[in-house]
Parts: sequence; structure tokens; C-alpha cells
Amino acid sequence: MKITAVVALAILLIPMASFADDAAKKAAVTDMVRALGYGGAIHNFKNYVLRGKDKYNRKADTSFQTAQTAIQAFRNAEPTKMETAVLDDINQVIQLYRDALPIIQVMIGKKTAKEIDAGVKISDGPAISGIAKLRKGHEWGALAEIEYALGYGCGIHQFKNYVLRGDARREKAETCFTTAETAIKKLDGAAGVTRVIAEYKAALATTAEMIDAGKTAEEIDGSVKISDNLAKDNLKVLRK
Repeated sequence: MKITAVVALAILLIPMASFADDAAKKAAVTDMVRALGYGGAIHNFKNYVLRGKDKYNRKADTSFQTAQTAIQAFRNAEPTKMETAVLDDINQVIQLYRDALPIIQVMIGKKTAKEIDAGVKISDGPAISGIAKLRKGHEWGALAEIEYALGYGCGIHQFKNYVLRGDARREKAETCFTTAETAIKKLDGAAGVTRVIAEYKAALATTAEMIDAGKTAEEIDGSVKISDNLAKDNLKVLRK
């Protein structure tokens, strides 16, 4: 009877452990998206390329490290083989970005922002698709959808690349910002985020005009520079 009871208890504990691992994985992905995205790693990395100020270097590296901490937290939650491979892909891309920071530091003052961007251009595909895979199977609230749409691989990432490269990123940025606006409708108290998104969408048209006029990335960035404090402060409140 005692053995039967122990076995029964073990069977009951299996789904509880699985539930705990799933919760830990979801929390890790949330932390990863926040660390890499809007106001985080990619945002500061691109600003470092565009503006050359050391504060962006420090902020970017700190955020990349935070993302790597989130990856380790996911690894501690019994990942599958597929998840482990995806985590490896994401971590590799993050490390490439971290390795690029001192290269940018050397290039500042000697190269234009566009030249620096070309010199440290990194393929984001494995990390973007990897994060998308890790998000599958979980239900995400409006706040998580907003952060995902604004962040790495989407809104702010595509906007900064549009300023730097003047390529087809405009449509991608527009789509991401619109996705964030749709998610905001499900959430109360996001007026600050809404306002800043509207400013970014308006800045896309200005950026297009300046690209057509032959302006440099630095000139465009200076003209469409938007204060993110209102949105970042709003997001902090919403996370509580």
C-alpha cells in the first residue's frame, strides 16, 4: 500500500512539475522580449550606431546580458531538444551583437552611421524565428503582445533600420506599430504608449521624404528623434 501511495503521489507531481516548467519558460520568454526590444538591447544598439554616444553602448550590453540571463532561466526549466537548439541560435545572435559593440566604438568618428551599420550588420533571422517558436503554445496578454510588436524584429527595430538603410523596412515598421495599436485597444491605461507609437508612425513619412531628398542617416535621425520616456514609463506602470 505504501508503495502504491508513493507511486500515486509521483504521478500527481509530474503535471505539477510540468506546469512549473511551462510557467518558468513563459516568464523567461517575456524577459527575453523585454530585454531585447523597445527601450532595450536592439533599441540602444541602433542608437549607438546612429549617435555614437557611449551611454548607448553600456545600455545595449547590459540589456543583451539580461536577455542571456533569461535564456539561462529557460535552460533551467527542462527545455526540449528543439527549444535547446532555438536557445542556442538566439544566444549566438546576441553574442554577435555584443561582440560588435567594441567594433562600433573603434569606427565612431571615422565612418558614417550607414557605414558602421554595414560593417556590423548581423543576420537576425535565427533569433527572430527562434523567439517566435518559443512563444508558440502560450497564451499572451495585451501587454506582452504590445512589447513583442514594438521590439526586437518588429517596430523599433524596423524603424531604426529604415532610418539607417532606407530600404523596405517602412512597411514592416508600419505593420508592427499597427499591431501594437490593436493590442492596446484591449488594455486600459496605455495612453503614453499610444501617443509615442503615433509619433513613430508619423515619423515614417518624414523619413521617407528625407531619404528621397538624399539626407544622411544622421540627419534623418536628428529630425525624427522621438522621446521614448513617456512610453517607457507607461510600460513600467503596466508591468506592475
